[in-house]
Amino acid sequence: MGVILRYVNKDGYVIERFLAMLHVPDTSAISLKNAVDCLFSKHKLSLSRLRGQGYDGSSNMRGEFNGLKAFILKENPYVRYVHCFAHQLQLVIVVVAKDNKIASDSFQYVTMIVNVTAPSCKSKDQLRQHHHDRLVEQIEKEEIVSGRGKKPRIQLSTTRGYSLGITLHYNSSTNLYVDFSVRGITNELSLALEQKDQNIVQAMRLIEAVKARLQGLRETRWEEFMEEVSSFCENNLIPVPNMDDNMRIHGRSRREGQVITHFHYYRVEIFCEVIDLIAQEIQNRFPEASTKLLLLMSYLDPRDLFSKFNIQKLLRLVELYPEDFSMTECMMLEDQLATFIYDVHHDEDFTNIKDLGDFARKMVETEKHFIFPLVYRLIELALVLPVATASIERVFSAMNIVKTDLHNKMGDE
Repeated sequence: MGVILRYVNKDGYVIERFLAMLHVPDTSAISLKNAVDCLFSKHKLSLSRLRGQGYDGSSNMRGEFNGLKAFILKENPYVRYVHCFAHQLQLVIVVVAKDNKIASDSFQYVTMIVNVTAPSCKSKDQLRQHHHDRLVEQIEKEEIVSGRGKKPRIQLSTTRGYSLGITLHYNSSTNLYVDFSVRGITNELSLALEQKDQNIVQAMRLIEAVKARLQGLRETRWEEFMEEVSSFCENNLIPVPNMDDNMRIHGRSRREGQVITHFHYYRVEIFCEVIDLIAQEIQNRFPEASTKLLLLMSYLDPRDLFSKFNIQKLLRLVELYPEDFSMTECMMLEDQLATFIYDVHHDEDFTNIKDLGDFARKMVETEKHFIFPLVYRLIELALVLPVATASIERVFSAMNIVKTDLHNKMGDE
């Protein structure tokens, strides 16, 4: 079990530090809890100081009654749990891949490629060389542009960086598939979840942006998509059917033998269906975005000169942390918030603040964290909530490199 600590340092930066890799006799929640207790005791840490916990969402972690989350909450009811956003994004892909046959077939091909190449360093080197040669050829033909800020990149697989795709197959006899990835839409969210200083408010904004862009893709970008697919097919000598021609439906008993146009099949049953599945699953997999805690935290959003700032809502947020604010401080906070918002509205240093991380650092830089300590405490509480478990995943990825890649390379030599 890997353990990472997340905290805000004295300069207002969010820090994530690898604390330990623990051996546990089994993965039951009680064994994990005992391991955490021993680790905290060893480093003289107190569970009462903990304010957030985040895991990958497996049942032994997030179980409501017998999960690690529940055991920790029994000792400290103020340790807010956040299901790792990156794993939720992965679950979106899993459901889409299962519910749409063509998407499922596409991911199965990807799985086979990874399974064939991953165990062998020689296979991976050959595949990388192939992509390198192809990139050089494309650059020479000016099909892609290289240079500062435009460096071409081929990424076969990643631990994070999940992408969502729509796949069309024109001719089943060729077994060739064309993938139109909406990674450009989900990429910012995936990359943002990799950052150590990522915060809840920013992650929620990115999720809303992804939803909006998916809807725009569905409504306005079909023609652009078809141009991209047609160009790919022409370059690879793949025949493109006439979209007005009819085709028979196969594989579904109730619809067996029915006739529809190629346009309906590709536009409605693949393009729109996959986008709708993605959008619906994103809505289903991120219920935290509508919960009380995260909704109230959104009123700390510093964008647009704190346009969402709401004193009464933030006072309700304070009520969720009675261990961190005394009754006297709660009464003081209302006046402090009112003075604070007036002050930052008239301070040029705060005009271009983009997120909570920048907000905290600017508070320290201008020493306003001394003037408005209760406001700064609220910001710290929001920042320590773990958005994703990317740091832990990096630790395990490093272990896999040592155990697999280096071991195989030594064997090959």
